Amino acid sequence: MIESITSYLFGKVADSALSSLMTKLDIKDKKDRKKIEKAIKDFKKQLTDRHIENPYYEDVISLWEKYQVCEELIKICYSLDSKFKSYSEFKEHLSEKFEGRTDVKDFSNNLMDELEKYLYDTVKDTSNLTQADIAVNNKMHEQTRDKIDHLE
Repeated sequence: MIESITSYLFGKVADSALSSLMTKLDIKDKKDRKKIEKAIKDFKKQLTDRHIENPYYEDVISLWEKYQVCEELIKICYSLDSKFKSYSEFKEHLSEKFEGRTDVKDFSNNLMDELEKYLYDTVKDTSNLTQADIAVNNKMHEQTRDKIDHLE
């Protein structure tokens, strides 16, 4: 089995392995790394407590491991080196992989939404930017994004 953060998240890899898995993602800042590790650990506990009895749990594990969902979400939310332009694009890409299994897709998408929000909030809280700075930055880039969208 390939060790991944997804494997850790679903309890297939020991807690001690998380640090080495984070190293593979090249997260160098110790403060950022600790906060992201904590977010992953917290999400793992929440996931296990709430969903382990779900009949689609194993299907989601399999899909998330195959497509390295956790790693890709960290790349989207933190390191910004994902091959996908956005979380929405990644989610759409994965939605095509369910082969008509709507219940599994819905369960996976809900979990992915929760994890993405959790990671995004963690990264935002770790940042030194204030909420006002983030709002101004988003507003400034909104016009650029709109122009790019018109070019496509």
